[in-house]
Amino acid sequence: MNTTRRRTEILSLVRETGYAGIDALAARFRVTPQTIRRDVNALSDDGRLKRMHGGAAWPDRNIAYGTRQVLNLEAKRRIGRAVAALIPDGASVSLGIGTTPEQVARALAEREAAFTIITNNVAIAALLSETPRMDVTIAGGRLSDRGVTGEAAARVFAAYRVDFGIAGAGGIDPDGTLLDFTPDEVIARQAIMAHCR
Repeated sequence: MNTTRRRTEILSLVRETGYAGIDALAARFRVTPQTIRRDVNALSDDGRLKRMHGGAAWPDRNIAYGTRQVLNLEAKRRIGRAVAALIPDGASVSLGIGTTPEQVARALAEREAAFTIITNNVAIAALLSETPRMDVTIAGGRLSDRGVTGEAAARVFAAYRVDFGIAGAGGIDPDGTLLDFTPDEVIARQAIMAHCR
C-alpha cells in the first residue's frame, strides 16, 4: 500500500473511532510503528490529525452529534435493543452522553413500561419527554453538543443510586482503556458508573 492511500485510511479510521494507537495502526497496515509515527506527524502537521501520546485523535476529537447519530447506526440500534432487553420494567437507569445510549433510550421508549431515567444527554431527555410514563431527570452543568457535562452533572448522577448505568465512550484504546472527547465527559461517565447497582 502506498503512503497516500495508507494516510487516507488512517484518517478514515481515526475519524470513525476518534482515536487510534500507533501500535494498532502499525499492525493493521503491516508497517513499522516508526512508519505510522511519520504518517501521524505528517497528518498532524497538515492539521488533519491531532498527535496524542501513543496515537492520533481527530483534530477536534468530537465529531458532531448529528453526524455520530448516523455512523454505524444499525450496530448501535442492535446494541440499544440488546441492552434494553436486559433492563426490567420499572427500573431506574442513568443514561450518559452518546449516540449508543440514545439507542438504548429509544428501545426503552418503545416498551410499554415506565422507567426512571437520569441523563445528561439532551437528545435522550427530549426523546423521553414525549413519553409520559417516563420519569426523566436531566443533569445540569455545561451544555455542549447535546450533552451536559462538568462537576454539576456529576453531582446529579451521584445523588441517585440507580439500577443500571449506561454510558458511551468516544473510543477504546488498544489496551482496553475507554477514551472520551473531554475531561468533563469522563467525569460524568465515571459518576454514572460509580452510582449504579
